[in-house]
Amino acid sequence: MSQENVDLVRQGYEHFARTGEPDASLYAADIEWHSAAEDPGREVFHGVEGVKKLIAEVAESISVPSRSSFSTRATGWSPA
Repeated sequence: MSQENVDLVRQGYEHFARTGEPDASLYAADIEWHSAAEDPGREVFHGVEGVKKLIAEVAESISVPSRSSFSTRATGWSPA
């Protein structure tokens, strides 16, 4: 994976850690996110709004760690 792609992924994780929302600038406007076969309510999510809906549904179904905990574990980054 190129450093540019690594930086984009890190940017996405850091944005989510700060805001709890996906970074819309990282997704194509016509994104289609296909949920896994084992996911409840299996469906295809369309566009950035669809990605936001997916994240909200996942957050409702699991215990979501705090944003600061997420950012430290996932990226090695910690808020100042």
